[in-house]
Amino acid sequence: MAHQRSRPIKVAYIQHNPTSYRTPMEVQLVHREDLEMKVFYCSETEVDKAWEIALEDGAFQILPAWHPRFGEEFHLHWNPGILRVLRDGDFDVIVTGGYIHLTMLTALLWARWHRVPYIVLSESNLRKPRGVVKKTLKWFLLRPLLRSASAGLAIGSYAKAYLNYYGVPEARIFIFPNTPDVDRFSAESARYRKRESEVKCELNLSEDRLICFVGKFVQLKRVDLLLSAFCQLQTDPEVRINIGLVLVGDGPERKQLEERVREEAIRNVHFLGFQQPRDLPRIYAISDLFVLPSQHETWGVVVNEAMACGLPVVVTERVGAAGDIVRDGENGYIVPVDDLSALHQAMKRIIGDSELRERMGQKSSRIIRSWNYEMGIRNFIAGLRAALEVTER
Repeated sequence: MAHQRSRPIKVAYIQHNPTSYRTPMEVQLVHREDLEMKVFYCSETEVDKAWEIALEDGAFQILPAWHPRFGEEFHLHWNPGILRVLRDGDFDVIVTGGYIHLTMLTALLWARWHRVPYIVLSESNLRKPRGVVKKTLKWFLLRPLLRSASAGLAIGSYAKAYLNYYGVPEARIFIFPNTPDVDRFSAESARYRKRESEVKCELNLSEDRLICFVGKFVQLKRVDLLLSAFCQLQTDPEVRINIGLVLVGDGPERKQLEERVREEAIRNVHFLGFQQPRDLPRIYAISDLFVLPSQHETWGVVVNEAMACGLPVVVTERVGAAGDIVRDGENGYIVPVDDLSALHQAMKRIIGDSELRERMGQKSSRIIRSWNYEMGIRNFIAGLRAALEVTER
C-alpha cells in the first residue's frame, strides 16, 4: 500500500483555454489543501466562443502565445514559456489537456525526458471517422507517448476506450467529465419554469411546444438536418400541436439557414443568437425537447445542461455524451448520423407524447445528478494518486 504523503501534491495543469463548464471545477481543485496546483492556459479564449469568464489571480496564468491559424476551426497553440514554467516549478505531476497542440506535446516530452509523472486528459474517441494514413501515424507516434503516461483522464467512456486503445491501462484511466454546474442549471431552470409564460413573452415565443438546439452553426452540427426534420414535423398529420424550433448560437452557417427559413417560408423558427452560459437555463426551462444531431462531437456539454434542466434529449450515435448519459428509450433517443427519417421519428415520439416527455425529462434529471463537479474532482485526485503510485514502485 502506498505511503501517506506528508505534503500537498504539486500539479502543473496545462489546458487550452478557460471554459464556462470546466474552469469552475478547476477553481475548486486549486483551493484544495491536499493540492498545490497551478493552472496554465495556452489561450485566453476559444475560437469563436466569447465566453465571459473571470479568473482568479495567482493560481491561474495565461501563457504568452503564438497562435497560427489553419482554416476556420483550428489554430495551433505554441507557448514557449511552458519550458520555463516546468523547469522552475518542481512539480510532482504534469497534467495536459490533450497532446495535439505544440505546447501540450512539449510538456509531455519534457516530462518524459525528466522522468516526471504525466497524465493526459483526452476528449478524443474512436468513433470519429479517420483515414488509414492518419490512423497509422497516430498508432506509431501517439501510442509510445500514451503508453508512458502514468495515468489518463477521460471525459467519458468513449474517450476512455480511446486512451486504452493507445496504451494507457484501463485501471489507470479515470473519468474527468465535461460538465456544467449541474445544481445551478437545475435550480435556475426550475425558477424560470415557474414563470414560463413571462419568459416566452420576453423572447417572443408563442408556440405550445418548443424544440431546442444550442451550439455553433457549422456543418458538423447538422443544424440543416434538424431544420428539415422540423419541417417534416410541421407537415406530419399525426402532430396536432403548435411547435416551434429555438436555435441558440452563431457561426458561418447562420446566414444560410436564415435565408432558407425565409425562402421556404418555414414557420416558427427562432434564431436567438449566441447566449452566455448563465442565460441558458431560462431557454432550457421553456423548452420541451433538446436535439443535438452532430456528425461528430467529442462530448457535447449542452446535453448535460439540457438534462440538468429536466429535458429529454435526442442525439446521434457519434455524440460522446451518448456513451454515458443518454440512455436510448429512457431519457431520449440515440439516432444514426445524417438519418433524417430517424431524427424525425425520434423527435415526433417525444414531442407528441406528454407522458413520455415528462418521464424522460425526469430520468434525465436523475441520470445527470451524479455527473457533476464532485465526481470530477474525486476522479482527478484518484488519477494523481495512481500516477504517483506508478512512479514510487
